[in-house]
Amino acid sequence: MGIDFQNVEFKYSKKASKKQLDNINLHIDAQDEFIMIVGHTGSGKSTLVQHMNGLLLASSGTIKVFDTNMIRSKKIKLKPVREHVGLVFQFPEYQIFESTVLEDIMFGPKNFGKTKDEARELAIKAAHLIGIKDDILERSPFTLSGGQMRRVAIAGALAIDPDILILDEPTVGLDPKGKEELMNLLVRMHEETHKTIIMISHDMNIVATLAKRVLVMDKGKLVYDGNKENLFQNQTFLKTHNLDLPTASILAMGLKEKGLITYGKLPLTKEELFQVITGDIPNE
Repeated sequence: MGIDFQNVEFKYSKKASKKQLDNINLHIDAQDEFIMIVGHTGSGKSTLVQHMNGLLLASSGTIKVFDTNMIRSKKIKLKPVREHVGLVFQFPEYQIFESTVLEDIMFGPKNFGKTKDEARELAIKAAHLIGIKDDILERSPFTLSGGQMRRVAIAGALAIDPDILILDEPTVGLDPKGKEELMNLLVRMHEETHKTIIMISHDMNIVATLAKRVLVMDKGKLVYDGNKENLFQNQTFLKTHNLDLPTASILAMGLKEKGLITYGKLPLTKEELFQVITGDIPNE
């Protein structure tokens, strides 16, 4: 169960020469994955995730999302797919439209057939899970800060109780404290619910800290699928695909060049760099 891509290609029109997705082969489990998708602008990241819940359908190849074959047919039923796979867009204001926060979070469950009372219960549970306090629920979502709106959008997706939650650049526009709070909430939710989380991000510090698995897109191709340690150790690959190192790694390399520290494995996070500097835990 989960999401499975086999030889998937996508073009916006039959006559187009450029492929937005080019021969994608990929499997994502329904539980316990924390995947980061990276790549420069226009590499195909958003196009890839939009195929995961049926916003886009492949031009060729096969995609199976849980029990649904995602084919271009009038008979395809996307509602079951979107119960399994929730998608939060980069800009939360695009998917917020109700008069109160609570009503907005309730919209998804009601749309999937829940009664008003059931939808309310699910909405409140999702709000609490993502850190939205009760006194905010009756406010207009358009009076909230960017970080609060993003939480509302995420809660709206969670209220449907999907197995897999996809977030497109959820930290864009947030200050450092807002980023840290949101990431901590997502990690806690992942650990408590075992939901698979798929996140597009340009922030290599977040990738280095949170990713269990990294997908790298470039010109519509999936050019890397593996762990973050192997990715960031390969400097040639990073340069070829226009990817940056995490800040801690850049600092570590600079300190090593000056002879101030030594390490076997490149530190990826500030915690790992601190351990190398202090010698508390060998970085081997």
